[in-house]
Amino acid sequence: MLRRIPLAALLILGCSSSPTATPDAAVTPMDALADVTHEAHDAGVDAPRIPRSSDRCPDGGALPYPEVPEISFETPLPDLTLPTSDGPLRLGRYYTPCAAEPRLLVVRLMAAWSGPSQHHAAHTRRLLELPEASRLDVVDVLVSAADNQPPDDRDLADWRARYDAPPTALARSDAPTWRALSIGPQHLPLLLLVDPRTMGYLKFFDAPDTHDLPYEVADALARLDRRARPTRPAPARYDDRLPLDAWEMVQAMAPLARPPADPTNAFADDPRAAALGRALFFDPRLSASGEVACARCHDPAMGLADGNARSTGVALGDRNAPSVLAASGQRWQFWDGRADSAWMQALGPFENPREMGFTRLGVAQAIAQRYATEYTAVYGALPPLEDRARFPAAGMPGQPPGRP
Repeated sequence: MLRRIPLAALLILGCSSSPTATPDAAVTPMDALADVTHEAHDAGVDAPRIPRSSDRCPDGGALPYPEVPEISFETPLPDLTLPTSDGPLRLGRYYTPCAAEPRLLVVRLMAAWSGPSQHHAAHTRRLLELPEASRLDVVDVLVSAADNQPPDDRDLADWRARYDAPPTALARSDAPTWRALSIGPQHLPLLLLVDPRTMGYLKFFDAPDTHDLPYEVADALARLDRRARPTRPAPARYDDRLPLDAWEMVQAMAPLARPPADPTNAFADDPRAAALGRALFFDPRLSASGEVACARCHDPAMGLADGNARSTGVALGDRNAPSVLAASGQRWQFWDGRADSAWMQALGPFENPREMGFTRLGVAQAIAQRYATEYTAVYGALPPLEDRARFPAAGMPGQPPGRP
């Protein structure tokens, strides 16, 4: 059966395990087929839905690459053409239906933002230094860039510079192409071990421990050769609990580096500005009800989120509040990325009718009334907010002056 990464390790690493990690969790198509495959081969028979090699090489004559319209675990791997830095790469080049001693095709689907993907790439030598490495063809496919956008050639170059592990091939694709394999943050990297005689899947697993790869590769090659399968060793664990990959990633963790200097923020390193910002963050009076502070939905005790499926400000929201941990380093703000800077984001929650239900003029007047000393010590004199003809008690773009 497929090894599942313990939940505790995944919580430490900021990712989650396969949905089948608990008995009550939903089973994805990938998990269901993977379990059927392993159970079938534990019984010593061919796995269902995986073609036999003789089907593609009748009487010693190779049949063309199987025509497959799209990716599915129920059909062979399609003959995709993937962009690389050196030109297009056709998966059909690995199709050898009549090979007497076939090589094992290893396809790794990875994302540049994924910590386990980075760890796998950094430890590719654990694949390439195996005794069976001469029978491996490794194709790495980057399906997402560091900003979770479709990767381009620059992302390939950056990935290769960081993880220089030839003789692996490095191509790019997009996550939707592989959607049928249930790709998500909980499934990367996804490893496919493919029989090159049929292009059917021998094995597939999400984020396998790199220390377990020697057995998985040896087992897949035994299946290719129709030899007796090796005995599965005990999973590699640190202190009999944590997978070794998880432990290595924990050991490699370090505090976030200081963000690069922001030329638009002259007060980034001013402790007085930070103290004022903290006070405003916890002040519920900056809301229409006088009861909702930023910290309600961004609780430091909850990772600067609130742990709810739908967050509640002055009213119930449509979705959960994202964490604002290290938000200054994020390229986009809000779940949908509608703000491209913290400056653009800042007024959104104040003026959202379900979050704080306030207005920017209301915030300015509240600061003038309650934090004038702290504000002027950092930023200088406030505008003449007492002039209510110019600065009503409430107001924001699109709202008639003075209307709450």
